[in-house]
Amino acid sequence: MKKRNIFITSALVLLAPTILSLTSQTSQAATKLVGHTNTLTHLVDGNGKSLANLSLAANTDWQLGQIINIDGNTYYEVATNEYALSTNMTVKETGTTTTPAVKTGTLSYAAKVVDPDGNPIGTVLPAGSAWKLGSTKTIDGNNYYEVGTNQYVIALAVKINDNTTTNTTNNNNNNTNHNTTSKIPMPGNGLIAKTNVATKTYSYNDNKYVQTLPAGTSWKVSKLVVNKYGSYWGQVASDQYVWLGDVTINSGLNLKNNSEYIADFATRINK
Repeated sequence: MKKRNIFITSALVLLAPTILSLTSQTSQAATKLVGHTNTLTHLVDGNGKSLANLSLAANTDWQLGQIINIDGNTYYEVATNEYALSTNMTVKETGTTTTPAVKTGTLSYAAKVVDPDGNPIGTVLPAGSAWKLGSTKTIDGNNYYEVGTNQYVIALAVKINDNTTTNTTNNNNNNTNHNTTSKIPMPGNGLIAKTNVATKTYSYNDNKYVQTLPAGTSWKVSKLVVNKYGSYWGQVASDQYVWLGDVTINSGLNLKNNSEYIADFATRINK
């Protein structure tokens, strides 16, 4: 069994030379510690178990909680029962006394990372990876989430993790609707598209058609998107969308009010 020990304040002198002024438990409580990630940092729980691809981006700052030891390695707490390896961080003091609410999201498909101006920085985050989300930003009419300092991914690729929901699924092929509170089928909650003809699916990330769905088949719609020309699309799988002109949906909902606007979505598809 892995050993888990909580360090008392005096142990900080050995672990973090930059905080030698901390000499008592009282001073530790009065002074907040912030860790700056030097590299991509995967998180573990208090027993050292990996937290399903939950990671901190490089060059980001995180307020630190308790310090623990797992199998001889030192970890800093960055959220409730979420720990980062100390050697991946540079620690500093701060007078900050409040901690913003932590929100995480999982990528439905591989997403490019861009700078605040929308320029790719050469990094692609893998599908299925989870990230702590910072501020939101609008770039060229599209919404983006901050995943690192001045590093953003398009909101379309992110499915927000709801930690308060006990029965949540990210599987677009699961046709069982566990949420019975909504009477009108909505995206991600009972909305189904039935193909009227053989229908091609479009990949936004690759900007091309990727496969064809047979006519007369039904598919769960998890998200709706509309482009600058007023063309509506429904997400039926990870980074796969169908044009609503080729399908019939089982709801009379207002498409405009329930769609995310992405100006250039499927406007110039590679052939």
